[in-house]
Amino acid sequence: MTRRPGRLARRPAALKRFRTVWSEILPSSGFFPIALSKTCTECKTTYSATPKTADDNAKCTALSTYLTCLETSAKDDDGCPLTGAEASAIETDYTGASCSTSFTDTCICQKTFWKTAQATDAATCTEARLVKSAKSNTITPNIFFSVLKVPSLSCDMHAYETYTKSNDAEKCTAYKNELHCLGTAKTSTGCDGSTTKSAIATTAETERAKLTTAAASTCPAPTSTCQCEIAAAKGDNSDSAKYCSVLTTMETCLSAIKTTAEAGCTSTTQATLLTSTTEMYKTEKCANAGAGAGAGADHVTFVVTPLLVSVLASIFL
Repeated sequence: MTRRPGRLARRPAALKRFRTVWSEILPSSGFFPIALSKTCTECKTTYSATPKTADDNAKCTALSTYLTCLETSAKDDDGCPLTGAEASAIETDYTGASCSTSFTDTCICQKTFWKTAQATDAATCTEARLVKSAKSNTITPNIFFSVLKVPSLSCDMHAYETYTKSNDAEKCTAYKNELHCLGTAKTSTGCDGSTTKSAIATTAETERAKLTTAAASTCPAPTSTCQCEIAAAKGDNSDSAKYCSVLTTMETCLSAIKTTAEAGCTSTTQATLLTSTTEMYKTEKCANAGAGAGAGADHVTFVVTPLLVSVLASIFL
């Protein structure tokens, strides 16, 4: 027996009203963020309404809200992935309004993800979401084209498959860029002020792993150096002592790798990451945490944690 779709599924207008009502009710109960019910297109529409005459603080607040909205979207619904121009605009707006003074480290990492182009704009067909025609072996534009005012297009299957693969490769790069950034992020929450750095990193790594499982040639498995960054990114940095523990985990993990030219999650090498992590450890005065104001750190004390053990095991076994 064929199962009939539910009432809401048969009535799109009713479904939209349902989502609108619950997006207003649930936030007041503290259960879900309001951005959860929004698509990327809705996020962009809201952000584009920001007055051009707004001061920098207002612009940065609007950008932070925009990033939070994108983060809580499905990331592959209407309006996503962002076009190259839209991704570039995020960095342009961030720099133009001097948001580095108000964004947390972790929020900056989220910005790093969204500013990374995840669609190949060189091909015209990648300027908007495409759907497979149910009637022929072609790809035809969906209703999103009317929003972007893109001319009617039809792409053959080869073009669509090329688009899909290149898109996944760029998504992979975006996730690895974010994980690299989160590895040493000091602030514990993201753009929404509540989601923890470790939760953001765990989500990013889960999505990255899915891409690698689907096609390792498109999204290569992380190197040993990148695995160290991922372990640090997922670590709890909710206070200074825990942040020092994250840096210790990172340094101990990196020190076990002898290939100094090996790249991490980005092009940054093991040697460069090890040097910068050691400097951050000293800057944070981690070796003498709690020993009194002004205490300095001359060395790094290695601490073996269960997370570090699992990372080292995956590297050497």
